[in-house]
Amino acid sequence: MPDGRGMGEVPLPEWSASDRVPARHTIDHGVLSWHPRGRDYSIRWFFRPDGDFFRWYANLEAPPPFDGTWRDFRPDPSWAALPRELPHGWDRVET
Repeated sequence: MPDGRGMGEVPLPEWSASDRVPARHTIDHGVLSWHPRGRDYSIRWFFRPDGDFFRWYANLEAPPPFDGTWRDFRPDPSWAALPRELPHGWDRVET
């Protein structure tokens, strides 16, 4: 963002309509990221350190319509309580 905020610090409607400025970010691969102004998507092209293209990613987002009517939502008291512990295997790595 022109004011120095990162993408995660800006509401989507504001982010979608804002100007884009180059920003330095360190990663272990090359990436070209395109964020068209006024659109709620971005496309990223990833490159290996030798410059070879190896994948792309499209991020599709639609601003959620929010009319303020759900601010006082409370779950039904008859619903089961959330478990206190995470289930076994929640952090497993798929290979």
